[in-house]
Amino acid sequence: VYKAPAKPYKKVSIIGDDISTYRSYIFEDQSVRYNPYYPNSWTESESTVYGDVLSERNTWWWKLIYNKMSSARVEVVNSYSGSSVCFIDSSTPNFDKHNVTDKASTTYCFVERYRKDKDYPVGNPDIVLIYGGRNDNCKYGGSTNDYLGSLTTAQMQEAYVKGRDVGSEVSYRNYTVAMSYLVGLLRRDFPNVKILLISHDMITDGYANANTNIVKALTAIDSSLKLKAVSFHSSGMTPSSGNTNMPKDHGSSCHPNNTATTYMANYIYEQVGSWLDE
Repeated sequence: VYKAPAKPYKKVSIIGDDISTYRSYIFEDQSVRYNPYYPNSWTESESTVYGDVLSERNTWWWKLIYNKMSSARVEVVNSYSGSSVCFIDSSTPNFDKHNVTDKASTTYCFVERYRKDKDYPVGNPDIVLIYGGRNDNCKYGGSTNDYLGSLTTAQMQEAYVKGRDVGSEVSYRNYTVAMSYLVGLLRRDFPNVKILLISHDMITDGYANANTNIVKALTAIDSSLKLKAVSFHSSGMTPSSGNTNMPKDHGSSCHPNNTATTYMANYIYEQVGSWLDE
């Protein structure tokens, strides 16, 4: 008796910062090279205290991929704690306002990791989830739009085309150009990939709106580009104070706890689940 093969799994990769890390799910030398935040522990009164994201199954991406999507699996988790999407150094506009940089904003920023890591930076994915912007906005910018860049459609489109068609050098020293360029590089390397841009709750309105603008700008010149955006900014999980919607890991001001990661997976799936499953 012939039995139809099971529905093939969709391979899902993640490019992210500390919110998307987990120690055993960051490829190659994960304990040093990709500096995972989760699982988190610290010392209080000479005792070790742990957060409640204590398994990869507690992360937002595991819950989305394995608990919500119909047929998917993790391909690669390429995340680095503290990393920005754009390249931030002394040549970055507005740097003199903050004078803060480190490896997470240079060598290990999102675009640098993707461009220069030759050991399968995202594997061979069907879907790429890009979760970033919190560190561009808050860690280096002090909750400002100093590293956001222009929301000008033409600049986003130029960066995207250079990544997609040329693969040429781009000065990705602001968020909007860096993200547009990264989408272009992914489109060049994986023509049929679906790309989802996800923004954190603790960001300015500018960053929350940037991904939506990027999607509009890039799909306007590439109708076959599979690109969407979801934002947790003021998404309303709980009565919020400022932009802080989601409960955080114990001892952390910005890292979601286990309750929040469940909300994150559910919210993403509510917004774009049918598209991810197509």
